Amino acid sequence: MQMISQATYQQLNCPSVVITQHSFDLETFTYYTISALCQKNEKTYDVFYDWACELIKVCPLSQTIICLLMAQFSARDQLPTSPTNCLNCSLKLDCVYHRRQFECRILFTWNMENGEWEVLDYGELHEYKQSDILSPIKRCGRIPITLSQTAKKLASELTGSLCKIEQNYACNLRVLDSNIKKSKLSVADHDNAIELCLKRPRGSNGNDQA
Repeated sequence: MQMISQATYQQLNCPSVVITQHSFDLETFTYYTISALCQKNEKTYDVFYDWACELIKVCPLSQTIICLLMAQFSARDQLPTSPTNCLNCSLKLDCVYHRRQFECRILFTWNMENGEWEVLDYGELHEYKQSDILSPIKRCGRIPITLSQTAKKLASELTGSLCKIEQNYACNLRVLDSNIKKSKLSVADHDNAIELCLKRPRGSNGNDQA
């Protein structure tokens, strides 16, 4: 597959597919959501460590995707609620005494057609320590589970839950006639005894039908 010019494309007599690429600035979105979550919990966002984003569901009707974002970062208490008057915190420097590590899980949607996104659930801040990760390694000698692996497992569980509770979006869709080469004067659904006819202008020959 290769790129071709518009003039060459117009000369093609074979079936073609038009591909449209849409982009999403996940880095800016991650910074925004983490900052909003920290502000909600009276924290100040410091250093970003790692993130993982997984796809949960795609809606073909609305062209919207549901995604799970997991991130690990450090944050500290805001100065008005800080227990001590720390010089490093007041100078907005990295403070090894009051900076703590957190993890968050954010559920959001993104419309691929208009580019709009919406946060469905910011989740909660979960504090974790490096010792919690290293302890199983010391005991069992196993490689720790990465954030990406955790996100994939959680996204798989959410996808399975959605498949159990959702209905088929096309369960009420009936295709009466798929021939698009000529206009239809009427379409009939004999199973449900329904017929739809094209309305003719008044004064034309034949009976007017709606």
